[in-house]
Amino acid sequence: MNPSYLIVIAFMLVTQLANALPDRLDVVQWAQALSNKSDNKNEAWKKLDSLLSHRDSSYIFRFLDELESRGKTNDDYFQARFDMLKARQYVSFYTNSFEKNAHNPGKGKVIDSLVATSMDKAYSSGNDYLIAFVSYWYGRSVADVGLKVMYNLNNIALSEKLSLYLSPGDYQILADMLYAVKEYNDCIKYARESSAALFKPSDIDSNRQRTSCFNTIGLAFRKQRKYDSAFKYYGQALKIAVQSKDTIWIGIISGNTAQVYYELGNYDTARSFFTLDYQYSIYSGFYAEASNALQWLAKIDLASGNTQKALTAVREAFKLLKINPDAGYLRNIYSTAALVFKEMQIYDSAFYYNSLYFTLNDSLEKIVAANSLSISKARLNDEISRYKIQSLNREKQAEITTRNAMVAGVVLIAAIALLMINRKRLKAKLAKEKAEQENLLMQQEIVSVQEQLKMFRDNIVAKSALIAKLQQQQETKPRNVEQEAIVQEIIQQAILTEGDLLHFKTLFEKAHPGFFAKLREQVNDITVAEIRMAALTRMQLTTKQMADVLGISPNSIVKAKQRLRQRFNLPTNYEVEEFIAKL
Repeated sequence: MNPSYLIVIAFMLVTQLANALPDRLDVVQWAQALSNKSDNKNEAWKKLDSLLSHRDSSYIFRFLDELESRGKTNDDYFQARFDMLKARQYVSFYTNSFEKNAHNPGKGKVIDSLVATSMDKAYSSGNDYLIAFVSYWYGRSVADVGLKVMYNLNNIALSEKLSLYLSPGDYQILADMLYAVKEYNDCIKYARESSAALFKPSDIDSNRQRTSCFNTIGLAFRKQRKYDSAFKYYGQALKIAVQSKDTIWIGIISGNTAQVYYELGNYDTARSFFTLDYQYSIYSGFYAEASNALQWLAKIDLASGNTQKALTAVREAFKLLKINPDAGYLRNIYSTAALVFKEMQIYDSAFYYNSLYFTLNDSLEKIVAANSLSISKARLNDEISRYKIQSLNREKQAEITTRNAMVAGVVLIAAIALLMINRKRLKAKLAKEKAEQENLLMQQEIVSVQEQLKMFRDNIVAKSALIAKLQQQQETKPRNVEQEAIVQEIIQQAILTEGDLLHFKTLFEKAHPGFFAKLREQVNDITVAEIRMAALTRMQLTTKQMADVLGISPNSIVKAKQRLRQRFNLPTNYEVEEFIAKL
């Protein structure tokens, strides 16, 4: 063999050995590997992360401390990779020792600080491969939903730009998060990307994932009331689930399909699908899903006039949900229970479950609104951080390329001014989004309070009507001591207690903000009894209904209204009810 060939082969072997990643935890070698700017796939980081996963925590953190001391802390590549590596070890450590560290309030701050610094260093490097890599792990290391969505989006956008590998799961995780925060169009986009990336239709896991993708798309279309599209994707998902004999997904998709039929008023078809959902969910041990199917069946029974059957279904739904609690399904059952008791004219129970529904619903909606706001904040902070780093890089470049201090000063001032203008604009945008979210929450609260106040009034009206009916029966029949006692007991129950009146005042103030203040503007020394009479009048209750709930005679109500007329100095041809309605 020609000696020159031997020299070439020997040189290639030496080069490969020199470039090979170490299999042992040598601090100096790994410090150099993490600083490698040409490692676009971040292979060194991945291998070191894998090696550390087989070590105990005490060794890992000793090694990381030494690695940090040996590394180039002024090198963006090393610092970005090192900080994310350390954050990953903290995430793993706290996950594997949850009970021991469950009460450590600083653990989240440590991780958030490390990943934020890692992201800043990645941006500072200007390397899109490193930025995409850090974004991927950023989205998987923090608990904040806004940051998760933001950096998953970053990773996918850059990975597509650089033609890097993206798994179907990367798209599906993002789609599920976007659905949870009601970003339905983007949810559909990434769920479609996930299904298109699945190349093994015969594989069980791939089939299950494609089923999940199509189901997510169907859910998003249903939320947008695009029912034809929802049916289309539910149908595709159900077809795969049936072919795969996947009983869990057959039940879930049957229930989702049934909800669309219910909304369209096709109760018979909806009942068939909800029954399938219930049966498959019970068979698969998904009791929360089964409880939700039962409360939907209760609604259909209610629409068919079978209130007793509906009540039985609701009670069974509550029992199943105790096995597998779920806040979203509990909210649904509260709503259905309120409807059932209202239809049965058991107003106390209807009011009770209606209150539970609105309280839980407000809580869940506030979480969604807070997550949406968190995404806006994450986008703002990311733009500010990226712009700040770009400005610093431009400043460094200006210092290298010019020695003219005046020019460098002008560039710096211009960069700072532009940053301030951009920051002000972004802050204004965030403030506007925050105001819109707060306004939405306020409107939801007002609707909730108005509904509760309506239930309160309906309860009063119903009890007053029942008293009148019983009293009328007493007048037409011979007096009976037992029946007379029943009437008196119902009359006593109709009278509002101090607690009831306080609850009524709280609801009334929220539903009609400023009403009591306007009364005091008209009469500065108005009494509590007069304020109460004005509020009951504003609710358009009759004289008898007000007398029943206050436990006084109708004649006393008439006199109280006359006193109000005098207090407001109303002319004789002007009704006090009309005056109060305009306040």
